[in-house]
Amino acid sequence: MWAASAYSDDHGATWRLGTPVGPRMDENKTVELADGRVLLNSRTASTHRRLVAHSRDGGLTYSAPAADDELPDPANNASILRYDPAAPAGHPRAHWLLFSNTASARARENLTVRGSCDDGESWPVSRTVVPGPAAYSTLTRLPDGTFGLLYESGPYRKITFARFDGAWLGMRCPGPSPG
Repeated sequence: MWAASAYSDDHGATWRLGTPVGPRMDENKTVELADGRVLLNSRTASTHRRLVAHSRDGGLTYSAPAADDELPDPANNASILRYDPAAPAGHPRAHWLLFSNTASARARENLTVRGSCDDGESWPVSRTVVPGPAAYSTLTRLPDGTFGLLYESGPYRKITFARFDGAWLGMRCPGPSPG
């Protein structure tokens, strides 16, 4: 399994496929970093940690994937996003990311939301949402500035929605306080 990014330079009128990166990558997620690079975050069954790669050309090509030791993963879908996509590039908040997954190397359990203050180089902020069985999760920033987390709970018995803010997560990074 290889990852690739599909991208459009004309607001979706046409699409092109970037160069595949891998192997052992699937259910990939991408996020644009403060400096314009693209971070690709992928599940893999081989390392029990998320694989990450970076692109300097908008997703056309990526660096070789490397395991992120701070992101354990039981080969499950995850989510990543910019904490404040409106923050200007020079602002500390431009470097903040959120990540959700089942943070366990052995089973789909321990659904966790993590925060990064440095474009995903480290993940010092962490809060468990569900310690028991859970699965696929997805994050979104809501219009009021809070975050939505949609995930499988139970396991696989229902879809659950949770809303939280930076204060609940304990987001403590240089710059303005979380909202």
